[in-house]
Amino acid sequence: MRLRTLEDVRKVLERRHGKIPDVVWEEFEGMEIPQVALGNEGDLEYVEERLVRLLNVYKAGQGRKVPTSRAPKEETLPPDERLLALSEVLSIRAARRPDVQAFRHEVLGGHLIRPEDIPAWIKERHAQDGEHRVFLTVTVVVPAENLPGLPAVDASAQDLLTAAQQAVAVCRPVSFKEELKLLYFPNGANDAFETVPISYGGVLWRLKKIAESLEQEYGWHEAQTVSFVLSGTVPFLSRGMVGYRWRKIGPRITLELDPRLSRTEVARIYSRWRGRLFQGADKPIERKAARLAVFAEEYRDSGLSWRELMAVWNRQYPEWPYHTAVHFARDCQLAWQRVTGEKWPRKKEGKRRGKEAGTR
Repeated sequence: MRLRTLEDVRKVLERRHGKIPDVVWEEFEGMEIPQVALGNEGDLEYVEERLVRLLNVYKAGQGRKVPTSRAPKEETLPPDERLLALSEVLSIRAARRPDVQAFRHEVLGGHLIRPEDIPAWIKERHAQDGEHRVFLTVTVVVPAENLPGLPAVDASAQDLLTAAQQAVAVCRPVSFKEELKLLYFPNGANDAFETVPISYGGVLWRLKKIAESLEQEYGWHEAQTVSFVLSGTVPFLSRGMVGYRWRKIGPRITLELDPRLSRTEVARIYSRWRGRLFQGADKPIERKAARLAVFAEEYRDSGLSWRELMAVWNRQYPEWPYHTAVHFARDCQLAWQRVTGEKWPRKKEGKRRGKEAGTR
C-alpha cells in the first residue's frame, strides 16, 4: 500500500483503530512518525505500533486501563525456508563428526535422550563428575634472553608445567585471572538456558569441548549445541539479531543480519528499533553549538560563574560573542545535552538568589 499524504496515513490508521483524537494526531505529527509510512518503502507497521503506544498513554490519562509491557532489548529474526533447510543440512553434517559420534556412543550408549530430560541428565552427570575447580591463569614477564629456553607449545604437559613453575619463580608476575568453567544447557522453557560449573576431564568437560568446536564452526549458541549433541535437536539459524546497548556515548543499535535481506527489510527493522530509542529527525549540529558543548564540559567543574565563563568564551571565540550570562548558560547547557544525550546536572548546594540567579 503506497500512501502519499499524511491524511492518507491517518485514514488508514483510523479504519483500523477508530477515530484518532486531534490532540493525539497533532502530537504524533510533531514526533515526525507518520512520515515514515509515506512512499514506496513506507513502514506502516512501525507507524501503527507507535500510534498504539501513544493512544494507550492518552487513554490512561483519560482514566481508562491500558495494557502495559516492557520492550525487549534484543530480537531474533525467525528463519525463512532456506535457513530452515540449511539448519537441517548443518545438523546432518555435525552428526557425522567423529567427536559427536564417539560421545553419543561412549557416553549415551548410542541412544539420544529426550530434550525435556536434558536438565536432569546434566545435573546427574555434574554430581558424578565430582567437585568443580577454579582455573588460575598467571601472566609473567619473561626477559627476551630467556625465550629460547622455553619449551615448544606441543611439548609434554610435564615440560610445560616445569617451565611455568620456573617462570613464576624467577620472573615478575603481572596479572592473575581466576576462571570458573561453565556449561550452558537448555532448561526447556522459552529457549532459556541454565549454567552449571564443570570439572576438568569429566563428561561435561568433554561435552563442552565438543560444543565449543561446533559453536565456532556453525555459529550455534552453546545451549543449542548441547541440546543437539544430547538429543539431536536441530539448532535453527536465524536471519539475524537486532538489539541495543547503552554506552557512555549513548544507545547503540546492533544489527547482525543475513545479507539476503532486502534494503527495504533492513530499513524497516532499523526504523522500528530506532523508534524505541529516538523520536523525530536529528538535524546536523552547527559548529557553534558543538564548540559550546565542548566548552561547557571543559569548564563544568571550574567553579567560575556563568558571567565569568562568558568572558572566557568571548575571548576564545570572538566570532560568536555573548552579552547576557543567562542566554550563554542556556545555550551551553542545551548544546551539552544535545551532544552528550545526558541531562545537565543541577547543583544542590550554593544556590544563588537575586540578580545572579540562573547565571551560575
